[in-house]
Amino acid sequence: MKMDLLNQTLNSFSAQISDLSVGLNPDIFETNVINITILLGGVIYLGSNALSASLSERQQNILGAIQKLKKGYSKR
Repeated sequence: MKMDLLNQTLNSFSAQISDLSVGLNPDIFETNVINITILLGGVIYLGSNALSASLSERQQNILGAIQKLKKGYSKR
């Protein structure tokens, strides 16, 4: 079923390109798949840097806490 949908989408897209005409696509499911794909790609692209920085900061905080605990434990 997914493969049929993909084939239909690609065939529709290639037909529009070959006709050099872009029109309104009334198929709600097909247009939602395209929109969700574009939105998800944008979120991943834009959010990856922020998530990476946040995780790096968290890692440094955790490593600092571990070092503090080691120093406190070794003084005993």
